[in-house]
Amino acid sequence: MEAREAERIFNMAELDQQFVRSMRAAAPRMAGVFNAPFPPEVRAEIYGHYLDEIKRISPGTPVSLCSEELQVWRMLRDKLAMAPDNLYCCCGGTSVPTRE
Repeated sequence: MEAREAERIFNMAELDQQFVRSMRAAAPRMAGVFNAPFPPEVRAEIYGHYLDEIKRISPGTPVSLCSEELQVWRMLRDKLAMAPDNLYCCCGGTSVPTRE
């Protein structure tokens, strides 16, 4: 979804304001992008937090980034047990990231 839609649906006061500012600043370049409204570096930071928590609670649980772009996979490669060309995903083989 685009930033404008996120602002309409979610209470921005309940989100991390650093991420809200990043979303707003990136809105023009993220317009029409599948992974919007957050830019790749913000998504990687958010995913990184969850990956750390999953590893802390359940170290053997494999995690993949369904429908995420290759750039974000690369940012998180050290935290992921799977690779973008070899992952478990309910979306099937067409979800392998190819976009830079």
